[in-house]
Amino acid sequence: MARHRPDVESAVDELGDQPAPDKPSCAGDEDDGLLWGGGHNYRVPMADDVDVELTQDECWELLRTHELGRLAFTVLDEQHLTPVNYAVDGRTLLFRTAPGSKLLAVALGAQVAFEIDELDDDSAVSVVVRGRARHLPEDEAHRAENVPLRPWVGPDKYDVVEIAPEVVAGRRFQLSRPWLHLRPDSTP
Repeated sequence: MARHRPDVESAVDELGDQPAPDKPSCAGDEDDGLLWGGGHNYRVPMADDVDVELTQDECWELLRTHELGRLAFTVLDEQHLTPVNYAVDGRTLLFRTAPGSKLLAVALGAQVAFEIDELDDDSAVSVVVRGRARHLPEDEAHRAENVPLRPWVGPDKYDVVEIAPEVVAGRRFQLSRPWLHLRPDSTP
């Protein structure tokens, strides 16, 4: 037996009879409250605002306070995702690397994405940077000496790569994780 949901029905009435696109067009295909299927899309009203967009300054402050992120790039038709330690230099990101797939992607002019995350008991934060990476020539590579950027793995990382952001976006999420509250209390 279907339950009567006035909140969903009013949201559906407001949307009218809109055909659903073939796939979500939102960046990252995140859950934005849309229900897909049946040839229609419906926005389900959320009780609380649990997802807050960060300002550019908040994103850059978080980037400055972290040292490790994930770099996503493409080499020909292969997608790669790898952790890198990095540093912020102005409004760019720098990392050191050795010859390999990261430098090949840079030489091929591939766009890159970079992400950092932070998680605690009640919230999570994610900052994503998208842009172009370039191998810094010797006369610019000295910039890496002016920021706290040293290789974490292996000493031979002489190549410095800069990520010049085209998009910087961040979100803070409030976590409910109801399954944590369903666990029996293990304290005597």
